[in-house]
Amino acid sequence: MLNKTETKAVIDAFMMLLATTSFSDIRLRDVADKADVPLAKLAMSFASRLDLFEAFAAQIDEIVLAGDDPDMAEEPARERLFDVFMRRFDAILPYKPALIQLERDLKRDPALAMSFARIASQSMTRMAASADIDVEGARGALVRAGLLQVYGRVMRVFLQESDEGQARTMAELDKALRQAERRIGDLDGMMTMLRGEGGMSGGPLCRWREQMRRRGGNDDAEPAPEAA
Repeated sequence: MLNKTETKAVIDAFMMLLATTSFSDIRLRDVADKADVPLAKLAMSFASRLDLFEAFAAQIDEIVLAGDDPDMAEEPARERLFDVFMRRFDAILPYKPALIQLERDLKRDPALAMSFARIASQSMTRMAASADIDVEGARGALVRAGLLQVYGRVMRVFLQESDEGQARTMAELDKALRQAERRIGDLDGMMTMLRGEGGMSGGPLCRWREQMRRRGGNDDAEPAPEAA
């Protein structure tokens, strides 16, 4: 079995290969050679390419969860979600070339996309936990589905954005969270679940501006306007 250092080397090697190679063309031997670990040892820990990506996703989950800001605990739920999502986009930023290649592969292979949807759902459950959002039970499943939709929508903007400050990504996230809340707001109890105690009036815009200031962006720029 791989130790922790070897596991990280293997995941990094896999993502580096994915940046230039179609997912289906990557072999475990290629990953082992690039990570400089024995193939037999790698195969005992990872039986497939999908296992490798699942380990990468879990690694990102761990980074996001470790970055919890205690000051956010009293913020409304939507503010906490914004913070958690942006921590995730910050964490995957170095892997953008690999994720761009993966997006192309998933568009060509619906069956593969379904497998990745399962991994994304696991990650969204962990992200919800980081934001202290309940995703248990039937209502929780709807919230989790909404978070998945938000993540997929904002991911497309993230992958196209060249600015490392991620102004467009933040603006799209603000817009997507607002629209997701509106869509599920008619369901009994769901609005309360997403709003949190503090309400949401004005909060997302304030949070967006705060993020822009932290990243050195133009905090005078407004988020993209919502469609009518």
